[in-house]
Amino acid sequence: MNILIVTEKFKIGGLERSILKQIKYLEDNGHNVYLAIREYDNHNLIENRKNILYLPEKMFASAEVLIKFVEKNNINIIHAHPFNTILCSIFASQVTQIPMVYTVHGLSSLNYTHRLEDDILIRYFIGEVQPNIFSVSQYYTKFLKEGYFNEKTTYLPNSIDMDSISLEGRIEVSKGIGVFVGRFSDDNVKALKKFYENKSKYNLSKVDIYGHGNELEKLIELVKLSKGFFEYKGISDNPLKTIEKYEVVLGIGQQVMEGISLKKKVILIGYGKLSGYLNYEIYNQIKVNNFVNRFISNKENLEFNEDDIEFIFEDFSKNYNSTSVNKIYLNTLIDAEFVNNDYIVEIFHMRNSDSLLNLCKEKILPNTLNPYILNSLKWGNNINTGN
Repeated sequence: MNILIVTEKFKIGGLERSILKQIKYLEDNGHNVYLAIREYDNHNLIENRKNILYLPEKMFASAEVLIKFVEKNNINIIHAHPFNTILCSIFASQVTQIPMVYTVHGLSSLNYTHRLEDDILIRYFIGEVQPNIFSVSQYYTKFLKEGYFNEKTTYLPNSIDMDSISLEGRIEVSKGIGVFVGRFSDDNVKALKKFYENKSKYNLSKVDIYGHGNELEKLIELVKLSKGFFEYKGISDNPLKTIEKYEVVLGIGQQVMEGISLKKKVILIGYGKLSGYLNYEIYNQIKVNNFVNRFISNKENLEFNEDDIEFIFEDFSKNYNSTSVNKIYLNTLIDAEFVNNDYIVEIFHMRNSDSLLNLCKEKILPNTLNPYILNSLKWGNNINTGN
């Protein structure tokens, strides 16, 4: 297959690491993978890759570029990731009549837009057209099936290639030093700052920080403020190899998974809050929501239990190994079917962003067959349809 992966931002973080692992798996199994991106940091994650398409800023312009690329390269399927690239991917899929899948990484994958017309199109596409949807959390898998009425939602957790990890002959680590490897988002920088303010509760003398992101300047300011407690070490080309050198891993999501896979102590920080040490109870709470601390108690766990590392590792190895997860991913891509929708195609051919909301009212709402989806659209967007 010729597969086109479309994502708005390719910076440095868990999403990018997940995409790169999926690309490697697909290419190792004989498929051709192309990558379309809009925002990009010039770093080693993709600078050696070929087959990269750079998208313009505007939605319809991006859709036109994707359509030409799909037709020129005989693309068989589009795999879209957030955020604004979802809409141009929808248009490209419908115009070229090839199937499309969409990965929902969290709530922001669905409500990122501030434009009413964009929200209507996304709700309509997910609920009425019924594309295959991947959800990285059990929580949002249930939400998409019950709230967006998509019956083709598949739980596809982020995963780690556990077969490639050897815990024998591990290198010696310096005691009392932690590591953070990830994206410098506003939430993450705030969480690191909160950890610094509470560092006396944890037996760490220093935390090394690797990564990049929109809030790099704020991160550098925090490093200076910490007077040596934080040290910015640049970008990590191999997060697992980097983490291996440390006793403690800080973070959420992919960082937590990488820490668990190497049997490290993990301290949960994210969404601007500090949740403390990962134990078996908290592990079971966060694993249903992509290993983030968004919906768990604000209580800070200061007790670390060495035995919990083995219990957590045993469950994680069974359920989050890339070997089994990637098979689900590939089979879903192979089995995905195209579902035509003339109304979305007609809206694209109008190519008029200013009247897009009216077109949604005139075309999408009256032609939504599922009454539950229609009620969701009207309720969720408070639209006056004239009825």
